[in-house]
Amino acid sequence: YGGVAGFYDFGPLGALLKNKIIQKWREYYVIKEGFFEIDSPNVMPEEVLKASGHVNHFVDAMVECQKCGAAFKVADLAREQTGKDIEGMPKEEMNQFSQLTLGREFRQL
Repeated sequence: YGGVAGFYDFGPLGALLKNKIIQKWREYYVIKEGFFEIDSPNVMPEEVLKASGHVNHFVDAMVECQKCGAAFKVADLAREQTGKDIEGMPKEEMNQFSQLTLGREFRQL
């Protein structure tokens, strides 16, 4: 996809080096100096998610309870009801595992 300026992917050695730096940082600032550590959300450009196939291929079929409005993944409900793993199955085939009417697709973007 050509990469995006300002965002980095680490291979095995880069990940090892990055983790060692984080470990040393924690030893000094968190343990020795008593600072607090936070973890903030990661931001990723949509181009990266498109290039990886996440936008077009990773979709969860969802259903909603008409009484309380809670949303559920169809694959989770089918696993609970039948013990079968239907993750990644086409929506049309999922209907045979449940009496639920499939709702919307959900992309966690």
